[in-house]
Amino acid sequence: MNTDQKNNITKASFNESVTKKSISTPIEWSKLGHVEVIRRWSQELNEAVEKKFDLDAWSLVGHAIIIVHDDVDDCRNIIERVAYDLALEFVNFDDMTILKNLSSEDVFVEFDKPTLVYLEPGLWMQNLDDVDGHKDEIISSIQKNICTLVEKFNPECPVIYATSTAELSCLSPEFRKVGLFDRRFELIKPTIEEIAESFLEALGKDICGESLNAHLNKIGKLLELDFDNKRRKELVLLKLKRIAKRNNRKVEFADLLDISLQGTGEFDAYPVQSEESLRLTAIHEAGHATIAIIDSEGENMPEFVSIIESKTYNGVVADSLSYHYKKNNRKSYADVRHQIRVNLAGRVAEHLMLGSEHVRVSSAKDDLEKATNICFEMFATCGVSDDMESFNGASANLNIELERNSPSNLFKLETMVQQYLKKQYEIVYEMLNKNKNILDMIVDQLMKNKVLDQRDLFYIVSLLKS
Repeated sequence: MNTDQKNNITKASFNESVTKKSISTPIEWSKLGHVEVIRRWSQELNEAVEKKFDLDAWSLVGHAIIIVHDDVDDCRNIIERVAYDLALEFVNFDDMTILKNLSSEDVFVEFDKPTLVYLEPGLWMQNLDDVDGHKDEIISSIQKNICTLVEKFNPECPVIYATSTAELSCLSPEFRKVGLFDRRFELIKPTIEEIAESFLEALGKDICGESLNAHLNKIGKLLELDFDNKRRKELVLLKLKRIAKRNNRKVEFADLLDISLQGTGEFDAYPVQSEESLRLTAIHEAGHATIAIIDSEGENMPEFVSIIESKTYNGVVADSLSYHYKKNNRKSYADVRHQIRVNLAGRVAEHLMLGSEHVRVSSAKDDLEKATNICFEMFATCGVSDDMESFNGASANLNIELERNSPSNLFKLETMVQQYLKKQYEIVYEMLNKNKNILDMIVDQLMKNKVLDQRDLFYIVSLLKS
């Protein structure tokens, strides 16, 4: 078999395995997020194709681009939109196609029309130092072949390659060179309100209740915190549509909040606990709620508190989403300390109201694990000390040891965490003791109603402080 025959076979088998897509209804630019920078590139690309730029002019437009964005579907849709607007052929290579067809030494790929090729991110793009030893030769061959394809750019029949990555460091430096993937577009994330608006549009305005339409910031923050990828959002949307259909009503914010706490599964109600068990749960959850309110000076007024058992909890306190929205991921030391105090407050409330010998042994296990992890992160990587409230203490832990697993460093961190949690526990005890009227009222109301929402909590606090 001669070389031409072999090349023709390789080309045929390769072209059979790739996806050429005819785009009849592309997604509108307005629904693709903050992509103005790519629209401007699209205009440059259009001019280059129409005016038949030479190689020097094409080098400024770019033969291959990188989109820094964490959603593969979004990136594919963006490249599809560009191809549609410019009447270019669009071809999609998924990771398996690339691994299967681009590792051979005699790869021969040719397109007979101006084409936009999207290479879905995957193992093929990684730095060889990060690849399993059994696959490094395959990945090395693929990378050389892709570089060759890009370098063979022909302005008479331009083929432009695009790929995407959540982090630029995930793309091998071999590709990030002039003449290869030398143009990079970094997409900024949508705002909280934009996340919410997109979600409600997908849900359908006809089944959105008033509480959903009135709280875009809360919805957006909840989606960001608990449903941060497309797969999970789609499951939530389907669950909400089923709720609307089954109950013949519009869905409300409470439905979305319930899904965030219990997931999208469906199950029967759990048997009601005994009065004694309910009271123990009420004391624990009231402790969390009281400290959330008092330690934040009312800003973190929980969305709701419940002592109704489910598959995921015996009781629950849902933080104020408006509080988290206001912080917008810009947390201060005081904000992180607040998280720790809220996590400790369930155990402390049991201590205060039942006595230390009668606290439930395992009721605070998850809370203490969260508090401990927060402390380790804060002390080990953020330069925060266990005495940030004093002038000298604020500068007492600035020497961050890069090798965190050394015995001496672990001992230092464990000592700091234990001392800090002990100090915060004592502070929370005094805060609950001082505000025991609020704690008692929340416990009593939980025993009567089983669930308290934000309005109930506002009322309790205003009543007792008036």
